[in-house]
Amino acid sequence: MGAKHTQQVERMSVASGWELLCKRTYLEEEEDVQNLTSVGIQIVNKCGGLPLAIRVIAGVLTTKEKSRKEWEKVLRSNAWSMSELPEKFRGALYLSYDNLPPHLKQCFLSLCLYPEDDEHPIMDLRRMWVAEGFVKQEEGLLMEELAEQYYSELIRRSLLQPDPNYVDQGRCTVHDLLRSLAQYLSRGENFYGDPQSLDATAISKLRRLSIPESGEIVTIPGPETERLRLRTLLLIKSPPRIEQNLFSRVPHLQVLLLNGEGIECIPDSVGSLIHLRLLDLDRTSISRLPDSIGSLTNLQILNLQDCKFLNTLPRGITRLCCLRRLGLDGTPLRSVPEGIGRLQLLNDLDGFVINADGSCNTEQNSWDLEELQSLRQLRWLDLSILGGNVTQIPCSPLMT
Repeated sequence: MGAKHTQQVERMSVASGWELLCKRTYLEEEEDVQNLTSVGIQIVNKCGGLPLAIRVIAGVLTTKEKSRKEWEKVLRSNAWSMSELPEKFRGALYLSYDNLPPHLKQCFLSLCLYPEDDEHPIMDLRRMWVAEGFVKQEEGLLMEELAEQYYSELIRRSLLQPDPNYVDQGRCTVHDLLRSLAQYLSRGENFYGDPQSLDATAISKLRRLSIPESGEIVTIPGPETERLRLRTLLLIKSPPRIEQNLFSRVPHLQVLLLNGEGIECIPDSVGSLIHLRLLDLDRTSISRLPDSIGSLTNLQILNLQDCKFLNTLPRGITRLCCLRRLGLDGTPLRSVPEGIGRLQLLNDLDGFVINADGSCNTEQNSWDLEELQSLRQLRWLDLSILGGNVTQIPCSPLMT
């Protein structure tokens, strides 16, 4: 890896730091300001005048009562002095992580699997967190809705930075120091980079592997007969080929992302990944899906967006009884199987193919709108209309 340019961060004065802390903790009442100024300035001093440190510690304070007692608890927290951590992570950054509830810790740590400065759409993160099992069902809410609450909470705590170009905070980034913190804390279980740089012992312990780039073929070091513990495999810029026995080496895989035009064929052996919950094949050059995909009965999310050579879906799609999301936007389908209405858990359907005239068709090159009636969980729906150019009609959310 090449050397990276390190930019010197300008430190804030105590007065400016205290002003930022007040703003970020919504400290507006004069009585609160007077009561908390002394302890607040001590907290600012502990942050060393670093804007990021002040923002994340403000995120911690917003979860506490606006009382001197609660703020002093934060000031005296042992998390400020974790000497075993690298110096750049000590203090406010680690404290902001340590203060998270367990489900948000998992979500935060997963952010290290993406490229630095990557922009994260809320839709992608919520699907990933649901598939990973980070989101626990609560009565009256879809898990996807809960995942969006997690996303908003990480923004409130300044652990995610919303893109100002999106008024709905629909996209975000992660500060490089926070991403590095997540990498450090999850080392041993999560890895982003070239797996060829790891020894066999390290690879055998990994739960999540993200490979940003590779050569002509994706390979994971180790004996061909070795069964890995991987639960998540992300191939962000996929090469033309995947090693023949790759899927047989990862029998416990729950999340598989294969993106990029290099991928032209998905082997039938994908059907052996019976624990798979998320399969993302967006922007690949595949022209067909193997019939074995119908064996993935635990699959919750299937993304097939912008697959320019994919014109047909196999009948096995309608056997995916756990499917919650089907993404077809930008894929020029001309043949679809009857029976999508059997997927009772679908709540997100992007690219539902219908005829422009709404007529019933005998060749089944589109679905009938009547099939939507049985999808009682549906909340997000986009329609793709056949007949001339494909047109997207947003109908989100669809209240049933």
